[in-house]
Amino acid sequence: MNGCVIKGTPIAVDFWRPTKAPEARLFFLTHLHRDHTLGLSSTWRLPIYTSPINALLLLHKFELPASCPNPTTLPSSSFSYQPAFPSPILTSIPKSIIRELEVGETYLLPLDPEGDYTMSVTPIDANHVPGAVMFLFQGYFGNILYSGDMRWYPELVEHPVLKRLIEARELDVLYLDNTFSAPFCKFPSREEAKKQLFDIIEYVSKIHWCNLQSSRVARLV
Repeated sequence: MNGCVIKGTPIAVDFWRPTKAPEARLFFLTHLHRDHTLGLSSTWRLPIYTSPINALLLLHKFELPASCPNPTTLPSSSFSYQPAFPSPILTSIPKSIIRELEVGETYLLPLDPEGDYTMSVTPIDANHVPGAVMFLFQGYFGNILYSGDMRWYPELVEHPVLKRLIEARELDVLYLDNTFSAPFCKFPSREEAKKQLFDIIEYVSKIHWCNLQSSRVARLV
């Protein structure tokens, strides 16, 4: 699942083509794998809601030092009009447009300039790559869980907000990543994968060390 605009809402998740979806006003980033950032470039100027780790990775990806001055700093309001691609002379995503959302916390966001209408969003650990999150959206549209790329873990359903919705059967829509959900897809646990990675690193390091020693002996000879 590489991103979309959620039907009947102004919410776009991992979707970076605003000209194709003019109704999208709130842009959320689950993680920074390439297929989830297609269309996102250094000229982007609309607010991006994401986790703190993703925020750091995003700044690094587009090579913007945190202290770099930005001549087009946006006001705090998410809804003051700013073109997505205003000027070719600006070449980095400014830190000022990134809205960090702590994982597990619930935030209230305005849906109109006056703040008369609101929705809430709760980022939940996706157990995928560092910074990856799912988003739980709640508002006039009901309760929507957008999984993005995720790995199931038992503690997921223990999150207090999500647990209450599940027990009350009030989760209205689930956007689920099912890329590898087929029964024949078998993956090692995170701990097993970590051990395999460490074994590979150790093996390669030993080969490099042996090659280095052989090179030194050859020079002496």
